[in-house]
This record gives sequence, C-alpha cells and structure tokens, in this order.
Amino acid sequence: MYRAGHYWMILCKNLAPAVIVKLVDIEECTFRDVSAVFATRKSVGDGTFEFWESHEEYFKLQFADWNRDLSEKLIVVLELFKVTIANSEDR
Repeated sequence: MYRAGHYWMILCKNLAPAVIVKLVDIEECTFRDVSAVFATRKSVGDGTFEFWESHEEYFKLQFADWNRDLSEKLIVVLELFKVTIANSEDR
C-alpha cells in the first residue's frame, strides 16, 4: 500500500526516468464526491471544477472498452504529489 511520504518514479515512453515525485496526500472517494478544492488544485485544463467534471467522459470511454458501465459508486484515488527531481533531457 502506498501512502503520503512515498516516492514514485515516472518513466518516459522509452522507459527512461522522467521525474520523481513525492506523494503528499492520498484520499479515496466516489467520482461524484471529488471536491472542488481537489479539482482546482489538480490544475488540468483551465483549472476549473467544470473541467474536472469532463473527466467523466474519459471514464465512460474507458469502461466501455472494458464492456462495463460507469458506476455512480466508482471509487477514485486522489493523489497530491510534489515533483522532487525532473529529468531535463528531451525524451
């Protein structure tokens, strides 16, 4: 089980190290219960909660590939991390 304080290495497509991150916070909730605070802290797209809600379409497509329906009870893991080392080489 991973938890706050653990480190992850994220790899490039060619499996070369790209970045090392430290997990700062981890929580679980249903997709529907993701807070606006987390959604805006994630800062993807335009950084709004409405943009976070667009993730539902991604989940629907992914579940369709698995021949399953997206459930209202889907548990998501929310991770906040800090970049500790980044590889500056272009990969």
